[in-house]
Amino acid sequence: MIRSWRYPGNFRFYRRSWKKYIRESENKDKELAKAKKNLAQQRERNKDIQKSLNQKLQTQTTTRKALEEAQKRVERLETALVAIANVDGTEKEVAQWNDLEWGIFRTAKDNSYRITNLQHDYSFRITISDGQPLLPDITSPPKHVVLKALELAYK
Repeated sequence: MIRSWRYPGNFRFYRRSWKKYIRESENKDKELAKAKKNLAQQRERNKDIQKSLNQKLQTQTTTRKALEEAQKRVERLETALVAIANVDGTEKEVAQWNDLEWGIFRTAKDNSYRITNLQHDYSFRITISDGQPLLPDITSPPKHVVLKALELAYK
């Protein structure tokens, strides 16, 4: 009995080896599908992690901005307190006039007042002589504040 590839008895051998290759191919396809599924799950987890990190970053940025604004407000209040502390006079004189934005304080000099912006970092020193305020430079406080200083000078 001669066996060759043409002989029908050899087909069993080839069928077995083909089945083996088909099985291996199916197993590799299953492994590939499983790997793709795992990769897709990992991508979803990465997206979720990225979203949570972005939310934390946004929260941190918002908190940082709020903190900076609070620090600016504290600095303004400290500036106002320093301006009040620099004024010479008694407590009664210090508390002469304050509209929460501007304060007028008597200084050690006669007829001299410091007009302080309580919310920002600047103040003016004015001297009142003969009923006229002497302003030191081109910029000056608002008119209603100067009029109030004149009113305080002649009480």
